[in-house]
Amino acid sequence: MATRASERVESELALRPAVLNREGTLQGALVALLVECAAERLAEARLGAPQRIAELDLRYLSTAKVGPVRSRAGFVGDPALGMVRAELFDAGRDDRLTATALLRVVAAR
Repeated sequence: MATRASERVESELALRPAVLNREGTLQGALVALLVECAAERLAEARLGAPQRIAELDLRYLSTAKVGPVRSRAGFVGDPALGMVRAELFDAGRDDRLTATALLRVVAAR
């Protein structure tokens, strides 16, 4: 769900067996996918053109195991520079911060 295109966007994923690993927590690849999707949506809405992830620095802080899991993304500095900070929260665990990421988006070719 987008708030204002120039500010932040949020994405949400319900936890179900297909997205969980053997420990019953969200698969790591899907953590990365959620922050990437939020960053791309934000950048495309703000910059007006398709964007792709060029760099990703992802930090896993805690497991997401209750859900839904929400990602929030916002620009760091001037949107034209393409730097985005994204965070992932487990809403079912009192919005526990589970991951943070710094991403750089570039125009898709």
